[in-house]
Amino acid sequence: MRPKATHAPARSGRRRDRRGRGTRGPLALPGPLAPDGVPAQRSPAEEFDDLVLAVVDRLRTRFPERVDAVEFAVEDHPLLPEEWVRHVPYASSVPEGPDTRARVVVFRRPLLTHSEDATDLADLLLDTLIEELAVLWGVDPDDLDPPR
Repeated sequence: MRPKATHAPARSGRRRDRRGRGTRGPLALPGPLAPDGVPAQRSPAEEFDDLVLAVVDRLRTRFPERVDAVEFAVEDHPLLPEEWVRHVPYASSVPEGPDTRARVVVFRRPLLTHSEDATDLADLLLDTLIEELAVLWGVDPDDLDPPR
């Protein structure tokens, strides 16, 4: 009598990029699934960047000149001192200087941690950007995005 062979369960979902080297193998090469060497899968960070751009474009339709005067950036997380005890900020803003544009930096990890799904993330990101722009422009956030 032969012992039954046991098989490891099949993996489902996306594979982790454990060492930060990016996509490798056939999906990273040019071909019918990924033309011109464009990876077939976008990283979560790239997807977040696309969402930030979409929300900024949405705001740009309402306030074109004002949004164009602001520089937007994305960082993984804020650099906080060890003695920090308040909540982790979702974004930070720097007003314009004599030779610099105003800047809003969005922190990806705190937003992802505090959102349940993609819709919640988009809403939280919109609220965060509205609050930061309101601080920069010296207006009430409800004036920029009235409550529904």
